[in-house]
This record gives sequence, structure tokens and C-alpha cells, in this order.
Amino acid sequence: MKCVSLMMCFLALVLASPGSASTPALDDASDPVYDDGWDDGDDGGSGWFSGWTGLGDVGFVATSTLNGDGDDDQDGDIDTGGRAWAFTLTTAGVPANVVRRLDGPLEVGQTITVEMDHEAVPDPGTTGIRLTSSVGEQRFALSWFGSQQDYFVLDDGSQRMNVPYTDEGLTVVFSLTGADSYSVDLTPIGGSTKTISGQLAAGVDITNLILNAIGTGTTETFFFNSIAVPEPGPGVSAAVALVTLLLCMWRPSSGA
Repeated sequence: MKCVSLMMCFLALVLASPGSASTPALDDASDPVYDDGWDDGDDGGSGWFSGWTGLGDVGFVATSTLNGDGDDDQDGDIDTGGRAWAFTLTTAGVPANVVRRLDGPLEVGQTITVEMDHEAVPDPGTTGIRLTSSVGEQRFALSWFGSQQDYFVLDDGSQRMNVPYTDEGLTVVFSLTGADSYSVDLTPIGGSTKTISGQLAAGVDITNLILNAIGTGTTETFFFNSIAVPEPGPGVSAAVALVTLLLCMWRPSSGA
């Protein structure tokens, strides 16, 4: 009977664990929903809990090759179909926080990918991504700080990325490696990947992706595109279930 119960527990864990996680999701600026701009409520792509919020009147779509000195290598920067999401800020110190909500908590083994392209804004300008819980706790952020002219990871502390600025754009890949641990890859287009790992700031499950920026008072445009949340890596759910099974087998029996 004990063996049968353990097997049922194992099967239940394998079958049930993906159901509580975020389903695979993706979106990019080439989706037809953005043909008339990038607005609150737009629900492009698939797999998300709801559409975008927090845009107000600052969002639009445009080619990211407008950033910096153009597109010298003719690769389109972070565009898909010739366009990216963009918002322009003109007031110093007033943040933009544009939110897309996952339809379930991020599961160990899942990743979030975002592309971004921005000006090398000076102090007090910042831009980047934030990952927060359903109750608003910031678990992780990757931000360009104008005061330092570099990218920083904000987790349970702060880590400098030491990645040079490029106006061609970058790809950010965040991986949840444990309940409270992560790794993040930052890859400038045409450059090499820098990876940092660490512990998340305190909080509950990650459910929100936030694209954020703070302007300096001049007209500055920030571009983002191609967000994706794939399924967990092969075997992740089964591995978690197997560990649970082994712990159950180790637990002393309570009777005959």
C-alpha cells in the first residue's frame, strides 16, 4: 500500500505542477493589435493573463533604429516587422511603469526574455525591466543607471553588470533557478553575453513583468520588444516531483 501511495503521489506531482505555472507566452510589436499604436488594454500575442497597463498616453510603435546614431549594421536592431514598442518621456523624475501580467506564477526552470534599446540617458535617467509579485513586491530588476553609465541587477542587494552601452539594443534573459534564486543573461546585439546569478529580494511568486524608465527632462525614447515566457526546461517538473518522492520514502512509516 505504501508503494502504491508513493507512486500516486509522484504521478500527481508530475501532472499537476505545470498547471499552476505560467503558461507559455509571447508577444512582439509586429502583432496586428498594435497597428494603431501601443495602448492600455492591448492584448497582443498569446498566453498572458491580460493586456498592457500603465501606458497612459506615452506609448506608440516605431522602429528602434531611430535610437542613437541609426542602424549601422542594417540588422534592424530589436525590430520585428520593422517596429518595436516605444514610449517617450519628457518630464524629469516621473517614471513610466508598463505592466504585462503572467497568467500564473513563474515556475522554477522558466525564463522571461525581453529585448530593449534605449539612449544612454544621464543621471537621473534609468530604464530596464522589473519582476514583481502579485502584491507588488519587487523581486528582481535589471536597470541602466545614468549616474553610473552601466547596467545593475537589483535583487536582495545590488550587482554591477559591467556591460558596455550600445545603441543597437540588448537581449535580457531571466531564469528562475530556485524558489528564491535566479540567473540573468545580458547580451548586447553583436556582443558577448554576461551572466550574473543571485538571490531574489524577499517576496512571493513572480507574476508581473514591468518595462520601466525615468526620464531626465529632455525628450527621450525607450524601445522594447519580443517578450517571451517558454515552458520550463525538460524534466524540471519531474525532477521536483522525484525529490518530493524520495523525501516521502525517507519519512518513517507510521504503522503497518
